[in-house]
Amino acid sequence: MSSFRIVKFIAYSYAQWSDARCAILLVVRNIALYDQARVVAAMFVTTVPLPLSHSCSK
Repeated sequence: MSSFRIVKFIAYSYAQWSDARCAILLVVRNIALYDQARVVAAMFVTTVPLPLSHSCSK
C-alpha cells in the first residue's frame, strides 16, 4: 500500500512537472513573440514620420 502511494505521488509530481514545463514553454514563446512584436513596432515607428509616431504614442 505504501509503495502504491509512493508511485501515485511520483506520477502526480511528474504530471505537475510536465504542466509546469508546458507553462514555462508557453511563457518563453510569449516572450519571444512579444520581442518580435516590439522589434516590428520599433521598425514601424522609425519608418513612420515623427509627428505621426508622437500622436500614436499618446
